[in-house]
Amino acid sequence: MFFYLSKILAFFVSPFSWIVFFLLLGIFSKDARRKKRSLITSVVLLLFFSNSFILDEFIHAWETEVVKYDEEKPHDIGIVLGGGVTYDAISRRVKYGNNMQRYTDAIDLYKRGIIKKILVSSGSGSMVYDWKEADWIQKMYVQFGVPAEDVWVENRSRNTFENAQFSKQMLDSLNFQGIAYLITSATHMRRAMGCFNKAGIIADPYSVNKMTGKRLFYPDHLFIPSAYVLAKWENLIHEWIGCVAYKVTGKM
Repeated sequence: MFFYLSKILAFFVSPFSWIVFFLLLGIFSKDARRKKRSLITSVVLLLFFSNSFILDEFIHAWETEVVKYDEEKPHDIGIVLGGGVTYDAISRRVKYGNNMQRYTDAIDLYKRGIIKKILVSSGSGSMVYDWKEADWIQKMYVQFGVPAEDVWVENRSRNTFENAQFSKQMLDSLNFQGIAYLITSATHMRRAMGCFNKAGIIADPYSVNKMTGKRLFYPDHLFIPSAYVLAKWENLIHEWIGCVAYKVTGKM
């Protein structure tokens, strides 16, 4: 039930949905004052949530820091959380998204001897298809030269809470007692670490795919609206809501 509710909630926490709601309310409202207020609200929300500089400031405050290259320490395993790959049922091909860095960084850590094993935790996050992301990533890693016995697969999880719970079950079944690097995006790391700590897994954060870098003060970044920024806001708000929901329900 929690899985399906999270999918429905994603629509209502989207800034684009709020903008459209107030726009339609303003267009169809018969009350002149309500019409004016709704249209103004829609415009203000659009300008706020499409401003790159404003978004960057919120992300800077939320994202966890990336481990510097020369500060990486040896760990027994790297636990990679899914979310970077989807399956196109029409073409029957795999599509790689913006979060692919978590998978490539895990290979890099393994090849350089920073981690000894890789655990890929990802089942199907779709409400329609039951395609297992972790199985595909394991196949890809083997093709890239990682021995199959060094790639463990947890392919039942559908969300972050299940990532932690099922990973814990697998590690316990293998009598694993080491320390892990938890590899996921910088915006997702707070929720992920909360769940894995709750599950009893000893892990250090290894954040990837940061959405921001050095602060920019260029005119286009400060003032020109960007539709791409709206999509980034959805990701950030999703994490905020997820953390609150997980806290309230005792999942982290």
